[in-house]
Amino acid sequence: VLAPDGAFVPAGADVVEVAAGSVGDVDLARLVKGQQVAVELTSDVAVTAGLLARTTASGAQFEDIAWTAAAPALTAERPGVVAEAGPGPSPATSRLTVAAPISAATVVVTPLGPGPGTPQAVDVAAGAQVTLDLATVSKARSFAVSVVPAAGSGLVVVSRSIEATSATGRALTVATVQPGQFTVLVPAVAADLSTGLATGRATG
Repeated sequence: VLAPDGAFVPAGADVVEVAAGSVGDVDLARLVKGQQVAVELTSDVAVTAGLLARTTASGAQFEDIAWTAAAPALTAERPGVVAEAGPGPSPATSRLTVAAPISAATVVVTPLGPGPGTPQAVDVAAGAQVTLDLATVSKARSFAVSVVPAAGSGLVVVSRSIEATSATGRALTVATVQPGQFTVLVPAVAADLSTGLATGRATG
């Protein structure tokens, strides 16, 4: 578990055994005590994992749940973009969680024009995570940001969450920040004038 003050192995959940062809789960809420955390998994065989986050409610309020998948790494060559980083029209809090599971990293979060804002550098210690309130990047209700690890930074994974509270309860959304696709492999092509002509027909 990567917490703001460093990594730790949760007691009683350091090893999780899952039978082949089945699904297992770990209750993180009792282990992290309300902290914003990231989780790193290692396995002796290929696995995939996801996260279910659930809000609490009382009285007539409604609970909300958010699902997200494991986050891929961002690099200086393949940074991420959050196309909608603002809180939207209703009062809400929009955040980035930046984790550096192996070595220390620096990530620069930059608002994309034409929206106003100020770039923020996020320094993350090895084995830790930092949560950035995106209101420190821009006060606009709707804006986009790029998320670019600095050259020489260690492996970085990033997620974005947005949370709103009202009389009916807390609403929550969580999504991973995906690396951009900047290189596309184009197959070799050759000119063929017969392409598109019906069989047996010729042009004059």
